[in-house]
Amino acid sequence: MKRILVSAISLSVGIALFSCKDDDKKTTDGLETPTETTAVLPKAPKKAPREIQVSKTEKLTAEIVSEISTVKAKVNKENSVAVYKTFRQTIEDIVGQLNDANANILDEYYQFYDQKTARIVLSDAVKTKVKSFTKANVEIWEIGEGMAEIRTVPNFYLDIFKNDLPEDYVDYLKLEAFDNTTLYAADAAFVISLKEVSDRVINWENFLTKYPDSKFYPEAKEAYKDYLTNYLYGLDNTGNFDYETMVLYPESKKEFEEFMAKYPNSTAVKMTKTFTDAFDKKITLDELNLLIRTEESKYPLTK
Repeated sequence: MKRILVSAISLSVGIALFSCKDDDKKTTDGLETPTETTAVLPKAPKKAPREIQVSKTEKLTAEIVSEISTVKAKVNKENSVAVYKTFRQTIEDIVGQLNDANANILDEYYQFYDQKTARIVLSDAVKTKVKSFTKANVEIWEIGEGMAEIRTVPNFYLDIFKNDLPEDYVDYLKLEAFDNTTLYAADAAFVISLKEVSDRVINWENFLTKYPDSKFYPEAKEAYKDYLTNYLYGLDNTGNFDYETMVLYPESKKEFEEFMAKYPNSTAVKMTKTFTDAFDKKITLDELNLLIRTEESKYPLTK
């Protein structure tokens, strides 16, 4: 089963080197005897969160603004697919460079955590630099465990191309924007409710059913299967059942029952029914996993 993992962070601080200076020499009985020299270490600088690299960041965000302006001026229904593909690759490359340029604050984002307010409080200097993100429609997005990333805002591509792209492209971008509006999981736990996970499952199943020939079918299917697996099993720190006793938690069982009643004809519900019924048979975890893999092979959307 797939799990969402977030890596740990390490912090390093440089220490300044020092130099030595020879003292005056003294003479004894006409002979020169060098006096011992003593090296003095300067005090280590006080640790502080490192700031965003100004010039590089402003240059990259200006590039995004320019790319947006150029694309809006030339896109139409005839060239929209080609323009979208090229534009998206360009923007993703620039955003990647933004993340690299600002790794010093993104990987140490926890340094901005304020214990008193239990919130991230950016320094004034960083706030000023981040203003350039707004013009380019990019943002700093917390991903858990004291880390963050720079990304485009959820509706970035949808807002530019919604009037020109084919219907399946637009619907795909709508689902992508919906999923990216709220953080899904962090620290191996759901951030959203199990009900909200089920909404994502159904959204992607509906897309697959409506657009079986879409260019995005493989990506949509992967998203669907991932969400469905997480919906059934939960994540490491927000599981749906006790792995030792193999008993469903009451709140998860209740959600599954409501889901099955709401979407009785969906493939996801067929999978959910097989999953929940298994717990009535005193099944082991290995047996459950085998049962689910067998069930997945029966349906086009999950095999």
